[in-house]
Amino acid sequence: MSTLLIHVSGVHHTLENPGQATTALAAPDYALQWVLTRNDRTVVQGEASSHSVMEQVEVLAGDTSRIESVALVIPSEQVLMLTCNVPG
Repeated sequence: MSTLLIHVSGVHHTLENPGQATTALAAPDYALQWVLTRNDRTVVQGEASSHSVMEQVEVLAGDTSRIESVALVIPSEQVLMLTCNVPG
């Protein structure tokens, strides 16, 4: 079984505009740390922005359609409101 674990580690700042404020309509970009595991073994890991994480996983790990589950860890100070539906 393949699992993709993603940790939101903060706001991602580009090198071109490190202090640039996002506008109300702009989607924020977050710095992520991620690890892909298969059968309880680490296959590959890395750091990426939220806009490029899946591209990086595809390049390093191959076929992302084989990932059965995704776990996302968000620090509580970055959560304004969270809702989720749990089966069962």
